[in-house]
Amino acid sequence: MIAGTVNWLSNFAVGLLFPFIQEKLQSFAFLVFVVVCTLGSIYLCVVLPETKNKTFMDISQSFAKINKVPELSPGQELELVLSMKPESEKAPDVRKTESSF
Repeated sequence: MIAGTVNWLSNFAVGLLFPFIQEKLQSFAFLVFVVVCTLGSIYLCVVLPETKNKTFMDISQSFAKINKVPELSPGQELELVLSMKPESEKAPDVRKTESSF
C-alpha cells in the first residue's frame, strides 16, 4: 500500500512539474529523470543485498548486518519463535467452535 501511494504521488508530481521543467530545460528536460534513475540504481546496488539463490535465513542475516542487529544462529532463532505463546484472547478455541455444530 505504501509503494502504491508513493507511486501515485510521484506520478502526480511528475505530471504537475514536467511542464515547468520542460519550459526551463527544453530538450534537456529528461536529464532530471536520468539523474533520479541513476541515484536509485546506485542505492539499489550499494545498499540492498543480493537475494538471488539465497535462503530466507541468508537474506535475514544480510539485513541484520545492514541494520546492525545482533545475529542469532538458526537454532537460537527457532527457539525464540517456538517460545512465543499465542495470545488466547485473539485466537478462538477450535474445540469450542467445532462442538457447537
